Amino acid sequence: MEPQTQASESLELLQQIRNTYRNDPTFKNMQLTSQYVMEDGVYLHQGRMVIPASEDLRKHIISEAHDPPHAGHGGRKK
Repeated sequence: MEPQTQASESLELLQQIRNTYRNDPTFKNMQLTSQYVMEDGVYLHQGRMVIPASEDLRKHIISEAHDPPHAGHGGRKK
């Protein structure tokens, strides 16, 4: 995959995460504290991105991380 395509898909995924916060009751009344901060429209907990409780979104993220050829190993030869 070309870098420009990857960047575009990453931006789309970030926007999908931002949009999903709106439908997750946990985030509707989220109080920002030293533990939870918002940066560029994304919630962070101790510096890590908080993913909304959306089964489809979580499956998509896992798929993106594990399915591309560059994400895994090339096999094992004996």
